[in-house]
Amino acid sequence: MGKLVDQALAAYDFKAPEKSVAVLVEIHQAIESLSPSVWKTRKLKAVKALIKSCAGLSLQLNSDRGYGTEGALGAAMNAFAGYSTANWIASFMIRSHGMPTGELGTWLALIIGVGGAIGVVGSGVFADHMGKRDKRWYMWVAVLACAISAPLQFGIFMADSAYVALGFLVIPAMLSNAYLGATLATTHSLVGLKMRALSSAILFFILNLIGLGMGPTSVGLMSDFLAPTYGAESLRYALMFIVPVALIMSAGFYLIAAHYVRGDLERAPD
Repeated sequence: MGKLVDQALAAYDFKAPEKSVAVLVEIHQAIESLSPSVWKTRKLKAVKALIKSCAGLSLQLNSDRGYGTEGALGAAMNAFAGYSTANWIASFMIRSHGMPTGELGTWLALIIGVGGAIGVVGSGVFADHMGKRDKRWYMWVAVLACAISAPLQFGIFMADSAYVALGFLVIPAMLSNAYLGATLATTHSLVGLKMRALSSAILFFILNLIGLGMGPTSVGLMSDFLAPTYGAESLRYALMFIVPVALIMSAGFYLIAAHYVRGDLERAPD
């Protein structure tokens, strides 16, 4: 073991570290032959790290399909806005409008629950209908939904009346998941049959990591940051600053995705 270590040290060339990989592999094999111990585990881990560093191992993923990144980011930013609103709208209505929880729960169930269900089904039907003319409509549906919803967000968060705010919420709630059906269908169409489950998993990983993981947290942090200036109304302004911007970003990503989607679908495997 000592001779191998001395050999590795003597032969090391910082300009060509890959030359040390062979002797490091021998050291790793020698350590593996030792009796189990804490030190054996630690040294194996250390030698593995050295082998990776000397070998210069790296992983690069390239794609010739422009839709993938932009479509996923468009969905993620739409989810960012949707999860932010869904997680904080009740707190906003109670804090800024003093609305009773029982009444508020009923209104939100109707607007977000029933309205959202109607919106997601309706947007899917609309996307399929328009997609027969031009596949870009599968992206444009999301752009249209964002373009309609973004201005209405200011009405929700700037209204002086609770019922006016809820009225402004109706259409954005119906359009909040308009992107989802078309995005998922397009993603499935771009990959082979055996890759659809994995493609869905990757899409929802990105969507939830950015949307659910960062959306509500960002609003909470912004609300705390604005509290010294706006006091109890800090949540109102945090939502107003963040949600419309996320929707505009989503629309931008989907517009870029629309530029690629037709060509990508033509090259998609059966």
